Amino acid sequence: MNLFGYSTTNPTPHTCTNYTFSGQYTANDYISKNFSGIPLNHYALVIRYNVGYMGTWNTTDVLSLNIQDDEQDIYYDYNYSCSVQENICGGANITDDCIRIREKTIAHNATFIFLNFSAKTT
Repeated sequence: MNLFGYSTTNPTPHTCTNYTFSGQYTANDYISKNFSGIPLNHYALVIRYNVGYMGTWNTTDVLSLNIQDDEQDIYYDYNYSCSVQENICGGANITDDCIRIREKTIAHNATFIFLNFSAKTT
């Protein structure tokens, strides 16, 4: 995993047996990037990312996504939700771990977009 161009509180990827993640994020940690040079012949963007929930989580734990360009500043919060547990890091037992694909389609027609993911959990 290459984090070149990203700003983050965890600059070293975290690797476990089955996956490599951008890092381990807890309260006030973030990862962000400014994407520029987007051609103007579009009307929307699809923002798709995977979130690995590992360890102890509950429904009050939140991952926040802030999207900014020259016309909008949008916040989305995603609460923990793991209906199917997985063995993400190769331990002996399946725990409350899971990977969720998140996707958001937004109206967009600017040449750049700034994405900031932050953990809002203790």
